[in-house]
Amino acid sequence: MYMYDISMLLFIYPILLLFTASDTVLSCYITDTEIVNQHERAELFFKLDKITDVDDLYEIMKPDGNNLFIGFPGQFELLNMWINESYRINLTVNNITSFIFQLKEVTSDDAGVYCCASGGSKVPGCGVKLIVTDKPSIRLVPPDEQPVLQQVNDKLLGELTLTCNVTSTTEPTDHNLPMMYIWFKHGIYYGNGSILNDRDVDITDKGGDIICIATDDPDCKTSLQDLTPGSTLNTVVKGHTRCKDVLGTSDDFILQPEYGPYDIQLIYDDTNLKPGEEITKRVGEELTVNCMSDCNPACNISWYKDGKMRSSNQQLNLPDVQESDGGVYTCTVYNTHATRNVSFILDLKHAPEEIDSQGVDGVGVGNNVTITKTIYAYPVPIIVHGSIKAPNGTDRDHINFNLINTTKAHHYNVELRVCDNSTDYTGEYCIDVQNEDGTLTLCYDLKVNGTGASSGTGNTVIDDTSKGDSSGIIGGVLSIIIIAVVVVIVVVLFKRYKLNRILARKENGSPLIPDIKSSPKQQINGGMHANVENLIYADLDLNEPERETIRGNPNNRVVYEDIDFTKKAPPYVPSIEKDSDDDD
Repeated sequence: MYMYDISMLLFIYPILLLFTASDTVLSCYITDTEIVNQHERAELFFKLDKITDVDDLYEIMKPDGNNLFIGFPGQFELLNMWINESYRINLTVNNITSFIFQLKEVTSDDAGVYCCASGGSKVPGCGVKLIVTDKPSIRLVPPDEQPVLQQVNDKLLGELTLTCNVTSTTEPTDHNLPMMYIWFKHGIYYGNGSILNDRDVDITDKGGDIICIATDDPDCKTSLQDLTPGSTLNTVVKGHTRCKDVLGTSDDFILQPEYGPYDIQLIYDDTNLKPGEEITKRVGEELTVNCMSDCNPACNISWYKDGKMRSSNQQLNLPDVQESDGGVYTCTVYNTHATRNVSFILDLKHAPEEIDSQGVDGVGVGNNVTITKTIYAYPVPIIVHGSIKAPNGTDRDHINFNLINTTKAHHYNVELRVCDNSTDYTGEYCIDVQNEDGTLTLCYDLKVNGTGASSGTGNTVIDDTSKGDSSGIIGGVLSIIIIAVVVVIVVVLFKRYKLNRILARKENGSPLIPDIKSSPKQQINGGMHANVENLIYADLDLNEPERETIRGNPNNRVVYEDIDFTKKAPPYVPSIEKDSDDDD
């Protein structure tokens, strides 16, 4: 039954080719799938357990339709036409119903379905699909424009979207292997998926290179599942050998987010000036300040002094600083996205200088006097109190110099204050005012008049309310005495007025004059007053001693006085609330 030898097979092989030429593309049942990388070894396991006649001649056909080998079950031999590939092909016959076909150094050309056929017909349950994986072709699709960063709280943030387009090169094309996508930024794991969407692009991403890697090889995908946010691309390339020949990598996308001026710095003498910081210079010295800023696209830079443009360069240079150069300098940085400013102050060192000098005509004896002179100086000057010069006979406790800030930069008032002066205080008063750039001696002329009268001009201030002014104390005492006298007079007059009202009543509350209505002396303003409260005058009957008490109360005595009714009546006084003495 097994008498056929290889020579017989070679003899009948041309006839077999003619027999199968009309149907070189066979459909067979695929019972197994083998997936390998290129250059690896594939092992295809064929089953012939459904063979019914072991005498039938069988052939194994390659995916291109050519016979790979031919023979009977349990006795397959390679054809001579494939003998030149025998170094990479090995056939292992297990038994009459199965064998293993091994193929070394697999290439994409070896991919496809290997079928068993007999007499031009497919053999049930005898087919293996060989899938050869390879590096996919990748194209990274960039966004239409780079992300634009906007201020969000204290950060600049933007959004980036990238697409990883992948074309598989694995054979055969109908392999149906899913693709895995992984992103790296700065060589660090960045995310996965065919589309990358990052809503937190910030300033630190500038210049970052982003790539997409992809593979459809099952073993490689398994090894990449352990990636973490800290994983590096170098680890993937060198540490996952299974991915060596099947991992596709895209070109780099360089991230260049756009944003307005960011992190503006004013560099002076190798230091970074704080906004609003002061620089001090002397006249004739040089000043150089560089304005630096991070912008994308690049920013324009302009310098302004006190609102007027000085230059359009990054560097501000004043080779010979003058008095007029002092002021506020502002660096303005701008591009299409934003404009920002940062400023510094240039102050020129200046020794104290008197800019407003006025004297005093005179001041009265005992008066306080304050004389003010205005100076210009930078830095802030001080008063040298030990340098005070004053006329002989003055008390130093009554002489004081003060330095007072003004609302104008670098302008100060120096005040001389003299208290409780006398004619001995007439003369010149001097004081030294100094800073690190020089010393100024200020002198004040004061004339004290013996009459006590005072007069002043310019910025002289006379203060008569000072605690140390003796004339002010005397005036205060006199004022108190006058006020006391006035109060006593008012009280006396008021008591007399109340007494007159009391005398105008009877003990039962009616007027002492029997017939008030008929008395012409009760006519006030041409009319009679029935209301006793409005009466100013009352007739007194001096012949009624029994009425020397009022309402029987011995404490209420009648005071008898002569009343001149020919005098003009005083002005009308409105009714006053009853005194407690009037009520019983």
